[in-house]
Amino acid sequence: MSASASDPVASQEVPAGWHTEELEGLTYALPPEIVTSGPVADEPGETSEMWHSKEDPDSPPFLRMAYYDEGPESATWPGIAERTDGEPFELTGAESALEFDVAAEAGGLPTGTEVPDDAQGPTMLVIEPTTGDGAYIITITQFGDTAEDFVEAFLPTLSLD
Repeated sequence: MSASASDPVASQEVPAGWHTEELEGLTYALPPEIVTSGPVADEPGETSEMWHSKEDPDSPPFLRMAYYDEGPESATWPGIAERTDGEPFELTGAESALEFDVAAEAGGLPTGTEVPDDAQGPTMLVIEPTTGDGAYIITITQFGDTAEDFVEAFLPTLSLD
C-alpha cells in the first residue's frame, strides 16, 4: 500500500516503493525486500509483527514491531526497554521516543558496554504515545554499514494515529 491523501503517513517521508503497515495505531513503512514472517504467538497483552529479508529469511534484516497494551507496566515488557540512556527522536503524538544501540547486548555483552564504531548493529526504538497506557518496542537487527542508513530512512516513516 502506498501513501495517499487519506493515508496516515502521507505527510511522513515514505521512500518510493516502500509498503506501509500498521500495528495498534503505529504506522510505519518498509522496503519491498522486507516481508512479513506471518502470525506471531504473543504473550497476553502483547501484539507483534515480525519482518525479514525476502531474499534470505534466515539473515538480517529482521524487524520486530511490538505493542504492549500496558506499556512498561506489562508483565512481558523487556528489561532492556527500561533503560533511559537512549537518544531521543521526534515523533508527533509520542510522550517519549528513544533510540538505543543494542549491538553490545546482541553480542552477548553486558548492557551499556561500548562497542567499536564499526560494530553497527541492532537498534531498539521505545515509543510511549501521549494517549493511552500502551507502548511500542521496535527491534531492528541489521549489521554493518547499512544498519545506520536503514534506521535513518525508517524513522521518518513512523506515525502515531
